[in-house]
Amino acid sequence: MYSGKEIIGRVIDKVQDDSLAYQALSQLNNGLLAVSGLVLLSKLQQVSNVLTIAGKPSVPLPAGFSRGLFGACPEKDLSRRFNIVSSRASMVYRFGNMQNAGHVNSVCATGGALLYQNIPSKPEVLVLFYYRKPMPILDNDNDIDGFDDNVLLFGTEAIYNYACWMLYDQIEDGIEGRKVNTEFHRGEFLRNVMLIKTETKDISRPAPPVTRGPFL
Repeated sequence: MYSGKEIIGRVIDKVQDDSLAYQALSQLNNGLLAVSGLVLLSKLQQVSNVLTIAGKPSVPLPAGFSRGLFGACPEKDLSRRFNIVSSRASMVYRFGNMQNAGHVNSVCATGGALLYQNIPSKPEVLVLFYYRKPMPILDNDNDIDGFDDNVLLFGTEAIYNYACWMLYDQIEDGIEGRKVNTEFHRGEFLRNVMLIKTETKDISRPAPPVTRGPFL
């Protein structure tokens, strides 16, 4: 629908202040992250490998990991899915000191790390299925990342309105009354997010075998 350059121009035309071009780009990227944090976008599904470390119960998550780990398995047997545990506290509740030896059967993505139990005696390759962060919007002719064709219009409108919302919040001081433009674009952002949710509710996320303990 719009390239990065085009949507920056659209925002600047709206707020009528060329000096805000850099802030417009920054807020468009914040808007894209906001949308991908509110809606699981199928175009952002990613598959990556990590390597366990002998004697260690965790490794860093892949670069660009965002959220929504919905599958994990050993590379040598893709049909054997691990239990996905919902929190660090639940992992500790189930596995105690997290030093149990054996093949991996449970994982948890939390705090930038993948926790796993048991701990293999030799490094093992684990395959992860999750949602990545969208690529940043740049001031060029590249398309905006993250939106399938069925939600491209709504996604573009959402991030455009997010940027206008944030910029008008700076421009309108509110001293003389309501921040009319700020409130309007906030409403339009939320409306388009709801439209994206409606279009993606049945296809955006495979059902994960998440194990929820007493700590969720």
